[in-house]
Amino acid sequence: MGIEGGMTVETKDHEKKQIVSRLRRLAGQASSLETVLVSGDSVKFVGQLEAVIAAGRSALSEFARTKLISSDNPDDQKLLLRLIRKS
Repeated sequence: MGIEGGMTVETKDHEKKQIVSRLRRLAGQASSLETVLVSGDSVKFVGQLEAVIAAGRSALSEFARTKLISSDNPDDQKLLLRLIRKS
């Protein structure tokens, strides 16, 4: 078990797996949008689109928390500032 920047490699791997899992759920929600749109159910479409947007924000937040905030990389810091400005 290695340590990088105060976090174990296992912890980083676990966090990465969580983000990948979140992205897969997001992809599933996004792919169902077309089906819901074609069905003509506006209420379901808007609800599903809201879920996709919320899932995207959640994935972005998780990525920022686990990767960007603790990073010493100047490019990561620029990305974090970009996210802060847009929020």
